[in-house]
Amino acid sequence: EEFWVFLANMFGEGKAYRFLPKLARLIADDDKRRALLKSPLVAAEGGAEENPFDAPPPPPPPPAVADASAGGGGGGRPPMVSQTSFYEGGEENEGPSDLEVDLDALPPNVKQVKEMFPDLPVPAIQAALQQSSVQRVIEAALAGQVDPDAVPKDVSAGSKNPGSSGLSGSTVPLSDAKNLFPPYVYPSRMLPRDLMRLQDLFPDIPTSLLQAELHVTGSLDFSTDTLVTGQVHAEVMAMDPVPVALRGFLIKSDPGGKNFQRRFFILRQLTGSLCYARLPEDMSNPLGVVYLFNSRLSGAKDSAAGVVAKFPSVDANSGFSLVTPHRTYQLFAESESEANAWKNVLQQMQMMMVPDEFQTGDDTVECEVFENQRYGMIKGWGPNFLPGERLTYSNRKGELSSLEFPDVRLPGGFMWEDEWRIDTTYAHTDPDGWCYGGSFATIEADLEHGTSNPTNRTFDVTRRRRWLRTSKRLAAKVAGQENGVHIDYTGKAAGAITETELSSGANQGLAGKDEDAFGFKDSITDAGL
Repeated sequence: EEFWVFLANMFGEGKAYRFLPKLARLIADDDKRRALLKSPLVAAEGGAEENPFDAPPPPPPPPAVADASAGGGGGGRPPMVSQTSFYEGGEENEGPSDLEVDLDALPPNVKQVKEMFPDLPVPAIQAALQQSSVQRVIEAALAGQVDPDAVPKDVSAGSKNPGSSGLSGSTVPLSDAKNLFPPYVYPSRMLPRDLMRLQDLFPDIPTSLLQAELHVTGSLDFSTDTLVTGQVHAEVMAMDPVPVALRGFLIKSDPGGKNFQRRFFILRQLTGSLCYARLPEDMSNPLGVVYLFNSRLSGAKDSAAGVVAKFPSVDANSGFSLVTPHRTYQLFAESESEANAWKNVLQQMQMMMVPDEFQTGDDTVECEVFENQRYGMIKGWGPNFLPGERLTYSNRKGELSSLEFPDVRLPGGFMWEDEWRIDTTYAHTDPDGWCYGGSFATIEADLEHGTSNPTNRTFDVTRRRRWLRTSKRLAAKVAGQENGVHIDYTGKAAGAITETELSSGANQGLAGKDEDAFGFKDSITDAGL
């Protein structure tokens, strides 16, 4: 109250009223900010005899009358109303009073405004909160610009059209929303502009949660004003975590895996792809597109030393490989933290794409990985592969391969029943599960014709064996979970996207044979981020 009196004496009440909400926005503590905004009302209640705050409010005057009643220093502002004087007797108070409203039953943001401005009807507060944040509603109420006759729109919490005009006006504590989103906080320089600003302002809030709030409000200012109160909009709770639209420079290998160039990459959430160009401004005409369907991540090959020699700013531990059916991309980030961010987001994108074997409707699905070896005259059996040949671990036809055992992740609605094991029953094999042949193509052809060679003959220089693991479809609800699904965000079980959600919405397939291979909910897009 003393600070308000100082402002009023120093600048006049008109300027002081305009300063107050702007100063309040700089205060992080909710109680202190609320006390500062209420200071004119508190000072008026205990103040001087001639204080205009103590007078009962006149009927809303036309603009010309309002200017006159504000006085010379008021800047055309109608007088503020005391919190108590409006309810002290008189014929105007006939009928039910807003003081009879149970404040504890109101949403937190409505309650906050109602406590500061008890003369405003609850419907008017709700209508104002549908259009703006709590902070801006308070500023408008201080300026007398909230329409007391306004009625809130009937908007469901799961609106398909996000944006400030489609919000319910309800908020929930930030701590409750954090439990529904992956805990990763990505480097802000890898984020789109508005999301980057939010991450800089709130470095402890998960990036995917900030992205959801920004998607719901459609406004950076609106999102900021809501998050600074420790709240998020209720619509965020109905959204599924969407992989963050990362962007940034990566060192990329050429098709031969020998030469490396620096390229700017952007993750396209809607099409499930990575686009790259020389510079960010060239993204309208990208050099290439990497589709993530039927792809997986693997460790980096032994090329870190050459990459670091050519690009000294690159961390030697920041490499990884993106294996697609047509090509393996060796990628290096500037730092290990950036590499982890890319890998986390790419794994989440891959989890949103359903492999063919899980689309048959069977309750039990077997996942297979083939281990390949070639015989060397000196080294014997091992990874002695020819240039361009499949690597140690691959799928059945060798289209996808990697030097390390792949991280096979289940889609929503499935869980593992057992561990990886060697299968000796799918064909005639030796005791260790190996089938032999003069080439990998020969082994595949034998298997297609129902034959195989379990013995190591003189001219057999290739062999492979099958690793098998069984997964089982979950029921709709398991152990009290709404969605019986598991996504491995951090190596621990977590809630995930259900099969129903994957099949709903527009199927945004890839070109050719992969068309309709996966679907996204129709509210998911990277546009505007």
